[in-house]
Amino acid sequence: METLSTIHNSWANLYDFIYEKTYGQVYQKLTNDTINAINNILPGGKILDLGAGTGRITIPLLQNEYEVLPVEISKGMYDVLVSKLTSNNLKCDSQNKSIATFNFDTKADLAVCVFTVLIYITTKEEMVQTIKNIAKHLKSNGLFFFDISSITASHSGVFKNNYFTRKIVISHVADSLYNYNEECFGVFNNEPFRYCDVFPLRQWTEGELNEILSDCGFENTNKSFPEFNGTGATYKLFRKL
Repeated sequence: METLSTIHNSWANLYDFIYEKTYGQVYQKLTNDTINAINNILPGGKILDLGAGTGRITIPLLQNEYEVLPVEISKGMYDVLVSKLTSNNLKCDSQNKSIATFNFDTKADLAVCVFTVLIYITTKEEMVQTIKNIAKHLKSNGLFFFDISSITASHSGVFKNNYFTRKIVISHVADSLYNYNEECFGVFNNEPFRYCDVFPLRQWTEGELNEILSDCGFENTNKSFPEFNGTGATYKLFRKL
């Protein structure tokens, strides 16, 4: 979990800019599709946004009058999230914690953990602790919406535009473990920048996660989300028993 707390810290203030300029309308469509899927799953209520980042999901959910409890372990990302909440005149309880250790004195109707969050967890022990903590913070029959991302070395590449050059190298380490290495340099707000981000990832299979979720008191709703086909991830909805 110590490694997780440093991921993206070196470029948290650039995160939104980098992703918007790398993926453009595709990135915005993914956000819109995610919000629409959540609206269909839960028309209103209390939501845990786990791995909230800079608020890509938290902020529009709050603007749609959900009660949102964001959790983000990276201090840099969390600080950007808090700043964006303030600038948008939005208020909510939030925590700069891991998903395995956050603790709210309330239970939610839905936990959301999307956009490659679970692959940052690299051991079964921590994944079990994470799922148990999610279950602890959900009401009876509460729902857990998450994605299982696909990791391959083919996702490596160099992205160039008028703003920056971004190089990503994903290398297979052993078994289901990978290493992610990103270097980027460019100009933001007329100021030059350069950063490097290196961290491990794990490719979780549906079978592995299904077993852990079942052991922690969840069942698969078997709901499908075809709107996310082609994103490189499979989206799942489980229910707490």
